[in-house]
Amino acid sequence: MMTTSLPTLLAAATGVTAHIFLFRRGEWDVASPSILGSYAMIFALAMFSTQFYLDVPPSVVAQLGGWHAAGLYLSMLLYRAFFHRLAGYPGPFLARLTNFYITALSIKKLHLFEEVQKLHAQYGDYVRLGPRELSIADPEAVKAIYGTQSPTTKGPWYTLLEPRVPVFMARDKQEHAHRRKIWDKGFTTKALLGYDPRITTAINNLLAVIDRQKGQPLDVSQWFAFLVFDVMEDLAFNKSSNMLLNGKESYIFKMIRTDMYNIAFFTHLPWLLPFLKRTPILNRDYLEFLDWIQRPYACVGKRLALLEIRRVVAEILSRYDVTIAPGQTKGAFLDGKQDTFTTVSASLPVIFTERVKAK
Repeated sequence: MMTTSLPTLLAAATGVTAHIFLFRRGEWDVASPSILGSYAMIFALAMFSTQFYLDVPPSVVAQLGGWHAAGLYLSMLLYRAFFHRLAGYPGPFLARLTNFYITALSIKKLHLFEEVQKLHAQYGDYVRLGPRELSIADPEAVKAIYGTQSPTTKGPWYTLLEPRVPVFMARDKQEHAHRRKIWDKGFTTKALLGYDPRITTAINNLLAVIDRQKGQPLDVSQWFAFLVFDVMEDLAFNKSSNMLLNGKESYIFKMIRTDMYNIAFFTHLPWLLPFLKRTPILNRDYLEFLDWIQRPYACVGKRLALLEIRRVVAEILSRYDVTIAPGQTKGAFLDGKQDTFTTVSASLPVIFTERVKAK
């Protein structure tokens, strides 16, 4: 009895030790494929060497590996439930143990903002949504978190796009400030004036669409997205997909929208996304997207500008009266919103009729 139980206890103890002294410290999300690969290699070597040199059956090694995993996860769950630094914050008990809880709420309708609002109504301004995640609805916390002197930094979520790090996802404050300073050159008065002809062209293209469709329902969510992307793409890459002219989604627009939905499913499970990026067939779209953005277009920082939505709205309202299309309701619009990488607007059909000018 003692000879059979001692190895299993030692195997479980190694799992507990690995959690306490290794995995409990630092961030391991991006390294998840390497961790799995290392475990697989160690397990394979253990099975081969013990069978070859010690004549130990592979089933015994597999059993010990199972006890190691059991010790690791039991230690992790107990720590998250009772000893983690966030253990004192209220929230659903399952949310303490695993991020699969909040992910399950998110993927029901991609209305995570509503689910979180319900949790705040139940638990208060501070809600623990995951093992290391808080949702805060306290106005007093804004300055403490986002103030210029705040010591807080961006969390592991901002590693989702690794190994590439866009400016807004740079977690190191000094790195962000340095890179932001370069981009600021694109927002000078002289630079903004230089963008005007490009923005005017896109606005005129949108107005032409509205003029052709006046009196008929037009999905402004879709066409405003085309406008925004045509302008941003033109300013960033010195090249436009001309979605306003063609009336259909471009390749890069589809890819970004697809990535946004993927991130919606993986946003609370950042350790899973590296597997998707590195798995053949599953990473096909990801690799195609990387190839697209690495083509020799003009430097992004030279032509970046804020899109003046106010000007677009003013141009439209000065020419057309706008009414909601028959059958469209507020409830349908709100239900159609989706919480992905950011909140995606639902379809919003409206009818434009030419405004009669006063004589």
